[in-house]
Amino acid sequence: MPHLSVFKTIPCSRYYWWSSSPSPVPSTSPPPPVPTNELPLPRAESTPTVADELPVANATLHESSPQASVASKEPAAHSDGVTEQVESSASSVTSDVPIDVSKSDFPPPPLEFGDFSALGLTGWGLGGIAVRPFEWIQVSTGWPWFYTIIAGTVFWRLVMLPLALADIRDGAKMRSSKDVRETHEALKVAKMSGDPILLRAAALRYNQARTKAGISFFKMFVRQFAQFPVAIGLFLAVRNMCELPLEQLKYSGVSFLPDLTLAPGTAGCDPYYILPILSVVALNLQLKLSMNDFDPNQPNAPHIKNAIRLIMSPALFYLSTLFTSGLVLSMLTGVFFSVAQTAMLRLPRIRRKLNIRRLPRNPIPPPMVYDTLKFGFKKASELLSKWVVTNKLVPAKTQSKKPVRHKPKSKPSSRR
Repeated sequence: MPHLSVFKTIPCSRYYWWSSSPSPVPSTSPPPPVPTNELPLPRAESTPTVADELPVANATLHESSPQASVASKEPAAHSDGVTEQVESSASSVTSDVPIDVSKSDFPPPPLEFGDFSALGLTGWGLGGIAVRPFEWIQVSTGWPWFYTIIAGTVFWRLVMLPLALADIRDGAKMRSSKDVRETHEALKVAKMSGDPILLRAAALRYNQARTKAGISFFKMFVRQFAQFPVAIGLFLAVRNMCELPLEQLKYSGVSFLPDLTLAPGTAGCDPYYILPILSVVALNLQLKLSMNDFDPNQPNAPHIKNAIRLIMSPALFYLSTLFTSGLVLSMLTGVFFSVAQTAMLRLPRIRRKLNIRRLPRNPIPPPMVYDTLKFGFKKASELLSKWVVTNKLVPAKTQSKKPVRHKPKSKPSSRR
């Protein structure tokens, strides 16, 4: 064993370049003899022992000082016990049992600003712009990704909230204005009449009534069109994060949905299809709430919403099993945000604060699903019969000519 020299220095002290380095003082005590009857134990390369963990300075002091050498010879029995414990621990660690390196034991490091750009998630497209708030929220707050996706979705829905409120405000003006309703009915009558002069005059009166009520169809179209890029960008942003996949999304932070990169229904993520079922329930709840505010002048609107419920419920459940759990979570958050928005806007106090006119009470109750089925069957039969008559698929009925019976000529009576 080589002899180590000890510097007469103060522990944990720092020396600078302008100060002279301390001169080493050689030790006067001879090195301790190495026993020949004991062979050194083999050490595992991958496992540190107790001797490796000891500081070098403490080992140098003990070897150089005679007091330490004398004290090390006295508790020989105790040192032998420690050596046996170290041997047993080293042999247990260096056994042939394979080490399970699972993802729960070695999570990836947290994200930092600029990681999304390095991974190619950001850009000037719809998805590249919409993904930036997710990075800001997660890096600045340190939330788990389950809550980060919810917060990012709510952020973009709040961005679209002023546009949605403006559309609701204009819709309430149209329904509450008597002139707009009357001119709209006159316009429908003029369309059914087919007279171009009457139709032009009715359209002019309808436009004047809308302008007087402060309603602009162009602004309504622009506001509705501006919401589509935001919704599409949010969809692309979450889908790209989950399908890359981003390694941090495999650690969602919740036990019932551990991996956000897997599809619902798999063994490792949502085996009971909780997310698809919640999506269907939220969609039906949203349509049910919005059906109570339908326009009486449009009697077909509630039936259309019931048809959407019947068609979209199984379709949404199937689509939810194809997407990743993070994307389904974002979609579910958006639907629940719409449900909360519709429920809050039904309160008179909220409508007064937002300057939204209160809608008159609808005298017609919303139809049930059974009524919608009857209505759909009736409309389908009418359209089918009209199509058949138009295309002349049924030959015209020919009247069967009855045979003409000729009356027998009466014989002239003989006069006597």
